[in-house]
Amino acid sequence: DTVSTKELNRNNAIYQIQHNRNPFIDNPQWADSIWSQVITNFKTNQSKTLRFVMMPNPANGDITIQFDSSQLLNAHLYIKNLCGQFVADYAIKNPIEHISITNLCKGIYIVEMQNNLGTTSQKLVVD
Repeated sequence: DTVSTKELNRNNAIYQIQHNRNPFIDNPQWADSIWSQVITNFKTNQSKTLRFVMMPNPANGDITIQFDSSQLLNAHLYIKNLCGQFVADYAIKNPIEHISITNLCKGIYIVEMQNNLGTTSQKLVVD
């Protein structure tokens, strides 16, 4: 459901006292990324042509990222937590990359790929 004015006001009031915010009030689309199989768009420039495969998912050691070699130009992979904070950044050089996630705590992350074609993202579960 949409965030109400009451919820926004409560979130702002709590921030004034505790200096933290409810990320699901500020970014209601994140709830869908957790509770559904299809991740929602986090940016308005979500690419329809930029695609990648990530496996395994859930994961706990390494993940493998695969994508078309034509998408390598200026490709970067970012891992963000659900508060939107960057926890990892990788310059992508090969169509298949093996990335260690051993430094990530258990939880849900957003893996975002960007290049000159746009941006696309997927949910990653670290167990």
